[in-house]
Amino acid sequence: MTNNFTPLTCDSMQQQLTFKEQQDLLEILRLLVTDSNISPNHFLVEQIAEFLTCLKHESVFEKEPASFYQEILENFFNAEKNHTNKVVKELDLHLTDIQLRQLTEIIICENYPVLATQQVELLFSLLYKLTRKIAWYTGLQQSDFYQKYPNFTHHIKFLAIRIITSQIDKSAIASDPDIYFHMQKKYPNSFKFAQDLRRFITEKYNFDCSNSEISFLTLHLEQVKKAPATN
Repeated sequence: MTNNFTPLTCDSMQQQLTFKEQQDLLEILRLLVTDSNISPNHFLVEQIAEFLTCLKHESVFEKEPASFYQEILENFFNAEKNHTNKVVKELDLHLTDIQLRQLTEIIICENYPVLATQQVELLFSLLYKLTRKIAWYTGLQQSDFYQKYPNFTHHIKFLAIRIITSQIDKSAIASDPDIYFHMQKKYPNSFKFAQDLRRFITEKYNFDCSNSEISFLTLHLEQVKKAPATN
């Protein structure tokens, strides 16, 4: 183990796991911390310990994910996917696809601490719905949207996280109404579509996007429409 890694322990881990499994847990934590922004903490220890306990007892994991799950994982959380695969390979863990997904979701929630693991599936569903609507409006294939517009993809990702976790958009505090009405006047079609997205989000997720968010969405939509081959 690296010299700067300080392992954490917890009572539940010691009670539920064998010595070998505790060593596996510490090695997983070390690998997660290496080359990442993840810091070892008691919540992470509990999550990994629970995961290993389920493996030991062959507990029933969640059902198979939706058909779009892998698409969203690879295009929005590819770093977490690769990090999980690295851990599994180095420890020679033999996981089913569903078990691998659960471990990946733990890592996603460590990188985005506002998220709870039970929110990940809902987040993926929202990301799929938003990108499908945007691809339809801009006339793009969803795969082209992911590949050609990483800045817009990044924007949608963090918007979706705010929606799922009900985080207030801090930019709304300093929102400039002049920009909002300028976007409405200059780009009426994209502005209307952004407002349609706002309505969809409010009705389905009880979250109201700020005027700043609508202005930003309108601008990104116009950039895609005018220059579909570039970001």
